[in-house]
Parts: sequence; structure tokens; C-alpha cells
Amino acid sequence: MRACPFCGGYQEDYEFAVFRSSKDGMKFYRAKDCRTCLNINKAIRKRLIQEHPLPPPGTPCECCGKVDKLFIDHFHSLDSEKAYFRGYICRSCNSGIGMLGDSREGLERAVAYLKNGRDIQSIGCA
Repeated sequence: MRACPFCGGYQEDYEFAVFRSSKDGMKFYRAKDCRTCLNINKAIRKRLIQEHPLPPPGTPCECCGKVDKLFIDHFHSLDSEKAYFRGYICRSCNSGIGMLGDSREGLERAVAYLKNGRDIQSIGCA
């Protein structure tokens, strides 16, 4: 049994989709979210993409401004009514925001860390 970080429920291993296996086929790497949560999230993304079509090629990322392939960014919730569209951002921004907990608090902790860190110019690396 393992916990799904999205819904918090405990499920058997087979309830987590296999996304890769070892070359010898003896080890399976499973998704972190259970199948039910993956399906809910997929349906939410589909609905949001229909409501907010992908911008034309050459549109910059709404987060960093880089012109790259864009991906939908949305607030994650098991309740379809609470899930909402935030914008289209590049893979780097989408991954970075997700790895920081997909929250303002996570981003603020990262900013505070950078502010408290050594300034590159002060150590002569500029």
C-alpha cells in the first residue's frame, strides 16, 4: 500500500499506473498519483484547454517571456469546480513551479533562499 500525494488515499501498487519498466522487465516505475487522480486531472486539463485554446506559435511564456512550446498551467484540485486556468507557460517554468510545491509559499521560500545566498558579484564571479 502507498499513499497518493494528490488525494491522500492509500491504494495498492497496481492502482498507480506504470510509466516505465527496467530493461529486463523486472522492475516497474509507477506514477506518483493514483489512476483515479490521474484521470480526474486529465479530464480537468482537457476541459481547461477547450475553454482556453492554445495561443498561436511564437507567443512568449507568461512567466519568463521565453518563446518556446507552451503548456497549460492550472490550479490542481480534485474538485473540478475549484480547478482553474492560470495561463500558458514553458516546460521549465511549469516544472519549476511544480517542484516548488505549486504554491506561492514555495516560491517565496525560494526567493528568500536566493536573497540570503551569497551574491555572485560579491565573490568576484561577475
